[in-house]
Amino acid sequence: MITPQIVKEVRSFLYTNQDGYLALLKEVRTAAQEVAALRGGAVVANVFSRAKDRDESELKAPLKVALKLARKRLREPDAVPETINDVVGLTVVVNYRDFVDEIAAEVRAALARRSITTSEPEPKSESGYHATHIDCTGQNDGFVNLMCEVQIKTMLHNDWGAKTHDMTYKPKGYHDQRLTEMSQIIGDSIEIIERQSSQLRQLIIKQWEVEQHTRAIALQRMFEAAARNLPTHPDTKSRFEALSGELDERAGEIAALSINAPEIKELQARISELCKADPFGWQLAIKLSMIRRSDDQVVFASKHVAKYRSAVEARVRATKGGQARSRAEAELRISILALYVLGAHDDTILACYEALDLPKLTKACTSEIAFNLATFLAERECHLPSRAEDRPHAKAEIDRLLALAPHRLDDEIRETTNALIDIAFSTDPVALRNAIDTCTRAPTRAVEGEEDIAKAYSEYYMRLGWRRLFRGGDAPSTAP
Repeated sequence: MITPQIVKEVRSFLYTNQDGYLALLKEVRTAAQEVAALRGGAVVANVFSRAKDRDESELKAPLKVALKLARKRLREPDAVPETINDVVGLTVVVNYRDFVDEIAAEVRAALARRSITTSEPEPKSESGYHATHIDCTGQNDGFVNLMCEVQIKTMLHNDWGAKTHDMTYKPKGYHDQRLTEMSQIIGDSIEIIERQSSQLRQLIIKQWEVEQHTRAIALQRMFEAAARNLPTHPDTKSRFEALSGELDERAGEIAALSINAPEIKELQARISELCKADPFGWQLAIKLSMIRRSDDQVVFASKHVAKYRSAVEARVRATKGGQARSRAEAELRISILALYVLGAHDDTILACYEALDLPKLTKACTSEIAFNLATFLAERECHLPSRAEDRPHAKAEIDRLLALAPHRLDDEIRETTNALIDIAFSTDPVALRNAIDTCTRAPTRAVEGEEDIAKAYSEYYMRLGWRRLFRGGDAPSTAP
C-alpha cells in the first residue's frame, strides 16, 4: 500500500509546510484557549497539542502521514498530502459529556472569527475511543488549505486515552487482539459512566435551581436595599444612571445572550471604564451578574468588588472616628454583602473573618458582621453540611459569632436566623416544623420598608426547612 514515492512526497510536503502548520495550530490553539478562558475550569479542563501531551513534534510522524495518504488514495487516487486532516491537532478536554456540543460550537465560532473554516462536529465511537472531531482548514496566508484536527473529549476519556496511548500506538511487541477487545470494553464502559454522570449533574442542577430562584429574589431585594445607602459620584452620576437604565431595559436580551457574545464584552468594558472614575461603579457589575447569572459574570463582578473592598478596608484602617469612620465601616459591610449577592459564598465568609480581624472596629460594625457571618455559615451548613464529627464545632462557631451580636437578640431577624440554624442542625421533626412556622410568620413582623426582603428570605428558608423535614431530618448532601 505504501511506496517509497509516497514517503518521499510526504517528507517533502511536511518540510515545506512545517511553519505553516505551526502557524495554523497556533491560531487554533488561541481560539480554543479563548473559549476555555471564557467558560472557566468548571467547563474546560485542559487544552493541549501533541508536543505538550507526549513530548513529540507538533506534526504527525511522516510515516503515519504517508500510511494515511496511501489508504486515502485507495478511495481517492488524486488525494494530496494537504488533505490529511490531522497533520497537526489539538485536544480540548471538558469536564462533562453535555459540554461537548456547546464547546464545539463556541470553538467553531472563535475559529470563524479568524477566517478558519470548520467541518460539522463528528462524534467518533470506535474500539473504545469516544470523542468529537472537528476539521479546521486554514484560509490565511501562510497556511491556506492546510488542516488541523480538533478533538473534544471528556476528562475520563482523555485520561483513559493517555493511559493506553503508548500501548495502542507504540507497542514494543506482539499485541494480543484480546487486549484490544478488553481496552474497547473499558472505553465503552467509561462512555456509559460519562452519560450517567452528565444525567446526575443535570438532576443536581435542577434541584439547585428550585432553591436558587427563590434565593436570587431574596438577594436582589437585599442588594437593592443596601445600594440605596451608597452615595453617587457627582462626576459620573449621569453615566452611571444611563448605563443602569440600559441594563434594566435590555435585561431580557442580555439574559439570553451566549457566554462569548460581543454584546456582553462590550457591556463589561463600559462598566470597567466607569469603575475607573466611579468607586461605586461595581454596583453595575453586580447588576449585570444578577441579570445574567453565569460563572464568567460572577468572576467579572467579583474582581470589581474585591478592588472596592480593598480600598474600603484601607479607609477603615486609616480613619480614627467620626463620620468618615462610620461611612467606611458601612461601606465595608456593603462590600461583603456584595460578594454574598454574587453567590460567592466562600469568599463572603472569608471576607467576614478578614473584616473582624481589622483593628478597632466599632461594636456596632463588629456585631453586624458577626451576625451576618453566623447566618452565612448556617446557610452553608444547609447546603454543604460538615462531617458528622465536625458539626458540633460548626454549631459552636455560629453560637460564638451570635454572642458578638447582643443588640440583635430580640428582633425578628434574630428569630428567623435561629430558625435557619435549627433547619441546618436539628434532626428533630418537631423542631424543624417549628422553624418552618417561624419563617412563615417572618414577613408579618418585618420592619417597615423591609417587607419584600423578609418575604423573599422567608420563602427561601422555608424551602430549606421543608427539604430537611421531608428527608426525615437527614443532613443534605448537595452543595449550593
